[in-house]
Amino acid sequence: MQPPINGVRGLFKIDGLPDLACKEINSFADAIKALPDFAVVELPASFNSTIVGAQAPSADDTNKIWYRFDLSGNFIGIYAFQAGAWELVVQPAPAGTIDIHWRYGPSNVTYNGWTLIDTAGPAIIDATVRTALVAQYVQDVTLTYYIYAAYIFTGYT
Repeated sequence: MQPPINGVRGLFKIDGLPDLACKEINSFADAIKALPDFAVVELPASFNSTIVGAQAPSADDTNKIWYRFDLSGNFIGIYAFQAGAWELVVQPAPAGTIDIHWRYGPSNVTYNGWTLIDTAGPAIIDATVRTALVAQYVQDVTLTYYIYAAYIFTGYT
């Protein structure tokens, strides 16, 4: 029996490889160095690396990050499963600070209190910073939502 792989599987592709770049690759080492510019891994749309809720995630979800809320919907913190227990790794940001969280998972799924940062807002973040953040986002293959994006906690509605 093969041991389980602790990771995510996706389709590996070479994308956006211009002819000019091919002419500049003269060795195997050059090809390896160029991979970050052209390598793309498409994750399945069903991939989600986070759990959100008040109840501790199941044993099947100990490889995910848990955004923990209390039963009233108040954010408690971000937890990771380590050494057999859920451990607090990020506490809520103090009042008056901006705390940006990166997340894998479909951006078309919304969570109360969290707002996707895009070029239109939220206005509390400078437009130049928002544009730089969005430039790092990864869209799903249908280009209808992001699978890797930044969020800010804006309060409960």
